[in-house]
Amino acid sequence: MKKWRCKVCGYIHEGDAPPETCPVCGVGASEFVLVEDEPAAADADGQDGEPAGKSTVSRLAERLKFVDKVHGHPVSVHIPNGVLPLSFLFLLLAVILKSDAMATAARLNTFFVALAMPVALFTGFVDWLNRYDGKWTRPFAVKVVCGAVATVLVAVLAIWWLVEPDICRGSVGSLAVFVILYVIACGAVGLAGFYGGKLVFRE
Repeated sequence: MKKWRCKVCGYIHEGDAPPETCPVCGVGASEFVLVEDEPAAADADGQDGEPAGKSTVSRLAERLKFVDKVHGHPVSVHIPNGVLPLSFLFLLLAVILKSDAMATAARLNTFFVALAMPVALFTGFVDWLNRYDGKWTRPFAVKVVCGAVATVLVAVLAIWWLVEPDICRGSVGSLAVFVILYVIACGAVGLAGFYGGKLVFRE
């Protein structure tokens, strides 16, 4: 049985031919190489299989490699994935218990996530360039859309907290909209994290 490796994400496929699309990152069959042929391909190119001419995107990715070396994206993305749901929990407790302390905790955590989102997006962009060769496939499109939605909604929530710090004691209608925005934002970061997990944990 032949083994084929996806050049973008490293997924290994066993079969007489590569799959039509990679089940992990979604690239086409042309991005698969026969595992036995990889050393020969690297020797032929002289640069581990990379073409001699490099695009502007490739040069940019090389300059930003230090971000990947310190695991910038896995570290920064844990902030929205972990802190935003916690902020939502504090919001619910503030409403249920009528607690100003819980409302303050929810507000401060939301501000923290709002500041962290641009860092998570930037490091994700660098990670996409360096680890996945900037290939535009469904998993990356979903992650980009979710990241953009989460960033906008968290910014709206943070501004709303600034304008109306007593939102937990406000009208039912305003509070309902506020909670819905939180739910959508949490869903967006959760879905982005799910696709990120699929890319990293391939088993």
